[in-house]
Amino acid sequence: QTSSDQIVHLLSEDAGVDPHIARIRLAANQDNCLSLPRIDDAVSTMLTEINRVMNFYNYNNPNNTISCLYLFGTGLPEDVMEQRISEALELPVHSIADLMPEQARVDGITNGPQTYGAVVE
Repeated sequence: QTSSDQIVHLLSEDAGVDPHIARIRLAANQDNCLSLPRIDDAVSTMLTEINRVMNFYNYNNPNNTISCLYLFGTGLPEDVMEQRISEALELPVHSIADLMPEQARVDGITNGPQTYGAVVE
């Protein structure tokens, strides 16, 4: 299972920088680092894993249709990941923050535990 932490580790190794610096670079997609071969391969692996989950769900729930996905997580640029997932799965992808009540939206907490809590609430 590929995670953003593993991708941070790969960038840290490839760029020869501290993992904290690598995380900052990934979050900003600095120097288009998500296009580096090992990073792109790891992101592609994540997309394959998402696709497998979708196929499993669709196989076991033939009467239900997934019409869109909501992205939750931190570590990788949300806009880039939304685009990559949407292109790979041919489905619209939105931030989970889109499900938050308008009055609960605050800059800086649109993709973390606070958002999940506000959506579940």
